[in-house]
Amino acid sequence: MFSTLRAWRARRQNEARRYREAAEAGDSNAMLNLGGILWERGDTAGAERWYRRAAAVGHQSAMSNLSVILRKRGEAVEAEQWLRRAVARPGLSQRLALNNLGVLVRDQGDPVEAEWCFRQAAEGRNGDLSAKVNLGQLLAARGDLQEAEHWFREAVEWPVPYAMIALGRFLLDRGDPAEAEPWFRQAAQFGHPDAMRDLAALLERRGDSAEAEQWNRRARKAQRQARRRH
Repeated sequence: MFSTLRAWRARRQNEARRYREAAEAGDSNAMLNLGGILWERGDTAGAERWYRRAAAVGHQSAMSNLSVILRKRGEAVEAEQWLRRAVARPGLSQRLALNNLGVLVRDQGDPVEAEWCFRQAAEGRNGDLSAKVNLGQLLAARGDLQEAEHWFREAVEWPVPYAMIALGRFLLDRGDPAEAEPWFRQAAQFGHPDAMRDLAALLERRGDSAEAEQWNRRARKAQRQARRRH
């Protein structure tokens, strides 16, 4: 395991060097990728610096990523400015920007605009996965369970653990633990600690304490491994 981790880190270091050379030469895609590696390492200041440089020359994805850093720091006004600039630009990352704008305005207490953003991002053949989940959660919170389920089930057409977890939690809240369980199990098989904990809690409630403890131990191990990677 440790040799695999060392190899992964070495590969990321080599990628960072290549991206830095290209970014310093003015390549905005390299700026975005370098920002992503620095963010992955926990160097938020370094990531922000490169995202800003890429955003300043019109890179749509960099605008969205920069907005996430700003929002987490509490600078919602500037985050919103960058997101609205990104949303106004046609391009492959427009749906990502719409979803991020939806999250921001939802958290600011505007569910109407949030729903519009999520729908714009989620609809169509190339709908944004996160937007489908977010739209499902928004609809479920206001009681539109049938449409909420539709969006959750669209999201799990992609084998992504957090979409499976979202559907599992929706089904559990609806009172259907038997249908929720396989979604938690699928997500847990991807090594997602939240899914493992949700599955353990479900098993504990029905009296399967031994298996529940196994999944709790696996969740703790997965959490430790994730921390080591960073």
